[in-house]
Amino acid sequence: MSYKIISKYIKSVAFNIPSPNTFFSLAKEISNYKINIEIKSNQFKNNLIEVETSMSLIPNQNNPENINAKIIYSSIVELPNEIKDKKVLKEII
Repeated sequence: MSYKIISKYIKSVAFNIPSPNTFFSLAKEISNYKINIEIKSNQFKNNLIEVETSMSLIPNQNNPENINAKIIYSSIVELPNEIKDKKVLKEII
């Protein structure tokens, strides 16, 4: 299984701390958040795909004083033309 990573970059960063109180209480409140990780792929060109890995800090309860954080890390991957099996593609991604 041969592939080549052409490029890696931070596609998007979003971070919001609504107040100083929220910042200082984070250590006590961290158990009220969960980390969500998603991996998506999109065909970019014939043998190039973009793989996006996003990580979000999601509060368990909806509150305007919650921290909102999300980063999307993107990679451009070149695949050999002979790969046609979706199972092999899934393993690479």
